[in-house]
Amino acid sequence: MKNIKLLFLVFCIVCGSCKQETKTNENLVATKTKKQLNQYTVIFKKRDTSDTHNPRLYGCADISNFYYIGNYFHLKQFIPSDYKKTDTINFQFNKAKIPVYLSYYQVQTFDYLLSSGDTLIVQYKEGMPEVKLMNRKYPKYEFSYDSLRRKSFQIKGIEDEELFSIEKNPVNFKKFLLKKKKKYEKERLFIDSLYTNNLISLDYKNLLKERTVYNYLKLSSSYYLTKYYPEVTVPYSKEDLNKEHLTNCRFYFSFLYNYTYNILNKQRGTYSKNGFTRDSKSAFDLVLKDSLIESNKIKKHLLTFLLEQIYTYNSREDFAKYYDIYKGVVNDSLLVSNFEKKFILDFATYSEEKKKVLFVNRNRKMLTMEDILKKNKGKLIYVDYWASWCAPCRAMMPESKILKEEYKGKDIVFLYISIDKDFEKWKDASKEENISSNNFLAINPKADFYKELNVGRIPRYMLYNKKGEIIHKNAPKPDTKEIRELFDKLLSK
Repeated sequence: MKNIKLLFLVFCIVCGSCKQETKTNENLVATKTKKQLNQYTVIFKKRDTSDTHNPRLYGCADISNFYYIGNYFHLKQFIPSDYKKTDTINFQFNKAKIPVYLSYYQVQTFDYLLSSGDTLIVQYKEGMPEVKLMNRKYPKYEFSYDSLRRKSFQIKGIEDEELFSIEKNPVNFKKFLLKKKKKYEKERLFIDSLYTNNLISLDYKNLLKERTVYNYLKLSSSYYLTKYYPEVTVPYSKEDLNKEHLTNCRFYFSFLYNYTYNILNKQRGTYSKNGFTRDSKSAFDLVLKDSLIESNKIKKHLLTFLLEQIYTYNSREDFAKYYDIYKGVVNDSLLVSNFEKKFILDFATYSEEKKKVLFVNRNRKMLTMEDILKKNKGKLIYVDYWASWCAPCRAMMPESKILKEEYKGKDIVFLYISIDKDFEKWKDASKEENISSNNFLAINPKADFYKELNVGRIPRYMLYNKKGEIIHKNAPKPDTKEIRELFDKLLSK
């Protein structure tokens, strides 16, 4: 408490005496690309067993979703496989420093800046994550700034929660923006005071100050304001839209996302069985023509992101049209090749197959459900439908491993079928969950089989008997007593 009071004293002095910062050429982070990939490690410590919450069961609101923004705005997300024991995640990236994020119950997000070779330790105190580095010394608040910020500025619960009730009222929203602008100005002075007193590093100071700028701009470009009350919005400058050194920052991606969909496109998204979707085709066309985005790197990043959205949510005909445009515009054979591998476009012709149920394995070899049933004739087959992005699915994976171990050596096959559309995300998630055998990616999830059995919501479990016939379309989950009783009964026959 004494440290915080002292910090506020320093903060007040800075507020009263510091002039506006004039140094404009400080880059956020050193982003020099190296031929050798840089190594990063994150260790999630075992949680206190007295904490009875199992956060992975709260839908997508995992206790500690760890992620970073990769090249071309690819979200790289890691979910600890089991909170009952220590879990280690290793990853590589082509930059010597990278911003990373820890999302806590989707209410709080903590921003950190890692350097090559860093080992980040995530542990929990009274259910809240605490973070520190194992391998080097660092300034006092380098890895606890966001917790300090919430205490110092008395932020409780969901920040800016009032935004949801005033968004459609331009007068109240304008007052809210003015208040928020003043808060961000105070925060920037606060950040400067920390740096002046060697409590955060220069690179982290720059990251935090840029975050205040682009979070404010993002707030000012909500859909309702840009479409119906454009006079209230804060204009985006050409300089704001072309900061290449920020392309791995989540706040900058959010800012560009708002610019693309709300300011350029002005089209409200729609709700469907696939969730909330935006008009990515129109957005692609507008980004392609936009004169304010001068950076080829940023334009290429945005077009790649939008093409992925078109692939995910639009027809194959739409995707084929925009993919041809994309290949001509980016003029990058390596990027195109990576895109084809990522979305297994070499199997695209099979995606509309209705009669057969088709899969690929991690070696990109195609096989059918019929192949799997023939291979495992005489055994029970317990099928787990999942996806890399499905938190409840992955929450059940430790239980599935326990169940599998209990029936090891018996005539039961555990089959994992992912409905991911991204081959690489499926592979990464499979590695994280340590699923090696009988693990496949569905390449035609619109087949009649899925429609007839209504395989839309996941996790979903099915059970085949020893003859290869479905006997349970909605089998019990792996953490239940019912599935064990069912296995025992069927195995005894």
